[in-house]
Amino acid sequence: MDVCEVDVYGCFSNKYGDQCENHCNCKHGCDPDNGVCDSPYCHAGWSGSTFCDQPCSQVTFGENCLQRCHCKTPGCNRQNGVCLIPGCQAGFSGASCSQECAVPYFGNNCASQCRCRTHGCNHIDGTCTVPGCQTGWMGTSCSTQCQPGYFGVNCSKQCHCKDAGCSHVTGNCSSSGCLPGWRGNTCSESCGTGSFGETCSLACPVTCKDFVCHHETGHCLECYPGKYGVVCGADCPDTCTDNICSKDDGQCLTTGDSNLTIIAALSAVCGLLLAALIALAVVICFRRRRPNRKKSSDKETEQSVPDTGYTSITPRPEETPNVYEMVVT
Repeated sequence: MDVCEVDVYGCFSNKYGDQCENHCNCKHGCDPDNGVCDSPYCHAGWSGSTFCDQPCSQVTFGENCLQRCHCKTPGCNRQNGVCLIPGCQAGFSGASCSQECAVPYFGNNCASQCRCRTHGCNHIDGTCTVPGCQTGWMGTSCSTQCQPGYFGVNCSKQCHCKDAGCSHVTGNCSSSGCLPGWRGNTCSESCGTGSFGETCSLACPVTCKDFVCHHETGHCLECYPGKYGVVCGADCPDTCTDNICSKDDGQCLTTGDSNLTIIAALSAVCGLLLAALIALAVVICFRRRRPNRKKSSDKETEQSVPDTGYTSITPRPEETPNVYEMVVT
């Protein structure tokens, strides 16, 4: 039996060259002579519009390297994107860390949940797109639950439950009830006028002014004149003016001696003011009379000089008046 020799021309779809010794990474094959891709699409892990001979970088993968991996430690498989070291950057999840977090999630591996009131949050840091948290949550990402004893929008309301625990959303206390001085489902309403204590069932002391006392302790907030003490049961000292003394320790707020001192000081001030007014009146009177006396003196001088009808060119020397003595015999 004769053996025939068969000549084969051309290369397989991913080979090219004289001996088909070169490999191309084109998705739809390449020219067997020069390796130019038959289409602009490359196999996963490669890029390049002509030969698909450029491998993907550490952070890209897939066909034509169009997908990006967000591994916490840079480096992923350039074909399927799986992180070489597990763990994603904030805001991404999945084996290749290429999936952006869903609307209410953020952070590393999208493990944190934001509870913004509307429109979700940033997938990386959780900042609310529109400021404002759901009831019972607080913080820029609204991911922090209210501290024990607080509830409501931005955790701005306080509950006064016995065990300091209430629903961070509604504020309702457990079956333990409210602390003394508070009432209501959320124990956030203080006792009204005239009551105090647990469930606000105790009456304020009648000695308290206007029947008002501290909603927790029952101590009077104010006393009537003449009384002092936590329940206004003690009398102010007799030395206190108008029976007024400190509610806390009974010390006089004003005394008779201090009143006398005040009166004396006021009297001295009034005396000084009166003396000043009298002195002012004397000065005014003196200044008013002085111009009249000057005018009168001028008139007398004019009458003592005889009118000769002539005007003297040179001033007349002063004449010494003669003194005559009259002798009576």
